[in-house]
Amino acid sequence: MNAASNRLHHAFLIVVACCAMSLTCSITWNTAGIFFVPILQELGVPRGSLALYLTIVSFSAMLFLPAAGQLLVKFNARKLLSVFVLINAVAVGAMSTYTSVFHFYIGAVFLGVSQAFFLYIATPTMITRWFKARTGFFTGLCMAFTGIGAIIFNPIGGYIIATLGWRSAYLAFGLFIGVVVFPLVALLIRNDPRDMGLLPYGEKSSAEASGNGPEGKYAPVITGVPVSVAVKSSAFYVLLLFLASVALFTDINVYYPSIVTSLGQGAVVASTVGSASMFGALVGKVVLGWINDKSVVGGILFSGISGVAGVAMITFIGTHNATFFLIGAFLYGFGFAQATVQSPVLTRKIFGDRYFTQVYSIVMMFYAAASAIGQSLYGYIADFNGGSYIIPLLMVMGLAAAFTIFGITAYSLRKSIAFDNQ
Repeated sequence: MNAASNRLHHAFLIVVACCAMSLTCSITWNTAGIFFVPILQELGVPRGSLALYLTIVSFSAMLFLPAAGQLLVKFNARKLLSVFVLINAVAVGAMSTYTSVFHFYIGAVFLGVSQAFFLYIATPTMITRWFKARTGFFTGLCMAFTGIGAIIFNPIGGYIIATLGWRSAYLAFGLFIGVVVFPLVALLIRNDPRDMGLLPYGEKSSAEASGNGPEGKYAPVITGVPVSVAVKSSAFYVLLLFLASVALFTDINVYYPSIVTSLGQGAVVASTVGSASMFGALVGKVVLGWINDKSVVGGILFSGISGVAGVAMITFIGTHNATFFLIGAFLYGFGFAQATVQSPVLTRKIFGDRYFTQVYSIVMMFYAAASAIGQSLYGYIADFNGGSYIIPLLMVMGLAAAFTIFGITAYSLRKSIAFDNQ
């Protein structure tokens, strides 16, 4: 064993930086709710008018995804991601100065373009570049920090709002991104292991693989298909159906407090059901990543069965017993984890590593569009049915079965795709 093999592989520092980037998602998305009441009280605007800024964030991210994918391929990842961390930090901090809801709409664009990287493509791309073993586990671990961040930042933000006001909380969050996340990204991110004379973690050199010598430098064979070829394959369109099903499945999560009330449960359950589902997603991301390293089909089945079982428990048993409602929400979280763990793993397994970032940015644009539809779809259906969420819940159970079938089908169709080699 040479001296280099005794040192910590830089891939693990990439994981630290990716976990830090996930914290920007927590601040941008998961803490938004704690600001609504004080902002509405000060600005005197309807809730829907303020909430529209989140829709603008979503659509901005969706529209910027293809460009983000191209930028991440063409430019140095450390410099590029560092710039967009700063954009996210300034955008969050600037919210402390807003005096009109229209300011939120303008700022939402900058939040969206930065989150196109951090919510969707930065972590899967960096893990794919730096790991050839345990890619699923480390993707899941990094994305789990979106949930860990929510657990940390919501109470901290709530305390700052209560003591110093909502403007101070936004300023504190912006400073955190700038002072903590930015240095970690700027110091730890490296574009490619070959730039440092390294192999991706878990990949052996040609000499080591043949048993003729220790690990060393070499030009690895990277396979994959370009977007122009991917879009002509049947696997691509089945993958889009998988992603649409996952997106619509995850959208029901924001309605759980209302669903609790509609099914006859009390305020205590309503206040904890969201935490139960998000804790399930946090655990599910790590578990799902670990399973995917052993079996992609096993990961899809795990999430699909958990999703069906969780929503069925909520729908048919949770009305009579609050404990089962919370257990069901926790199991639902395992299905929720598909969005950020199974999606990149499945895309990579089908279309390969070589053009992963370009292909993934395109398919996730479709995911984001489907998610934007689902965010209001279930509410309209419930309103049309007198406030009942039974039909949306039955739809979500069907969607869990659907993404299981679509995911396994897309994975099986990968065999018909001819890869380019580098």
